[in-house]
Amino acid sequence: MFVASTHTAVPGRGRFRIDGLRGREDMARDLEAKLLGVGGVDFVKASDVTGTVLVRFNSRNDHRSIAALLEYALNGGCESSRRALAVGRESVPAGRPADRPE
Repeated sequence: MFVASTHTAVPGRGRFRIDGLRGREDMARDLEAKLLGVGGVDFVKASDVTGTVLVRFNSRNDHRSIAALLEYALNGGCESSRRALAVGRESVPAGRPADRPE
């Protein structure tokens, strides 16, 4: 699944468009549950109506690390990222793209 950053002007807050999220309430709730358990993520609201996810996160992270985390969660991961995100973007789980073009 593809993740695109749509609003990144405010530090610590980002909105991300998720390909395939529209009309998938189950996927929206799953993403919220996975990301709320991640250190460094303070708030998550996924909308199956708009196909976007709003995330508030701590200052040790940036929009690219959150986008990579979303992709990782969409592909079935998130267990090891609970530790990884808490220390910043250089710790995005191995094998996950940290610098995907927006």
